[in-house]
Amino acid sequence: MKRPRISLAGLMVLVGVLAIDFAVFPAMRRMPDFLTRIAFFGALPMAHVLVVYLTIVVSSLVRRGEVALRRVAFLLVGGTAILTFITMVTLAPNFLRVYLSDTTGLWDNPIRSSSTMNYFGLGPFRWSSPLLVWAAVTPPLLGPALLAGWVTRNYRLKLLKGPEAESDPAPHTSDGPGTTAGI
Repeated sequence: MKRPRISLAGLMVLVGVLAIDFAVFPAMRRMPDFLTRIAFFGALPMAHVLVVYLTIVVSSLVRRGEVALRRVAFLLVGGTAILTFITMVTLAPNFLRVYLSDTTGLWDNPIRSSSTMNYFGLGPFRWSSPLLVWAAVTPPLLGPALLAGWVTRNYRLKLLKGPEAESDPAPHTSDGPGTTAGI
């Protein structure tokens, strides 16, 4: 009987996704403002993608000693996008209300502050509401990260260790015939 093989990277992904879920869901329950709960819930898919990408970057650095710069840029810009989005919704919750109303139409009436969503445990549940929130919140978080990855697509980062890092000179480029400029 064959036992399934579990790699260290697969275990890191599983632990990372579960850690995010076990940290975010109790925090969402304690938040008094339901719009902040919706924002946290909407940012979860992007957080899961960042965990998977972080695992890919770390395993690539361990295995080969180098990583594509596009992956690091995706991680940095994606994490910054999540933090910016959560901060913006925490400081100006009406921003998310107007945004969700314009993109998904989740509010019955712009004057009323109640949503047709389930309030994440405080009202009637509709299966389409969480999917609509994910479809509305994830693309603005994913877009800048994908753009940063695309812009840095032809570069690599190399991890230099020990004496090889000291002996490796800085790379040079040629600016024309007979001249070199250090980068």
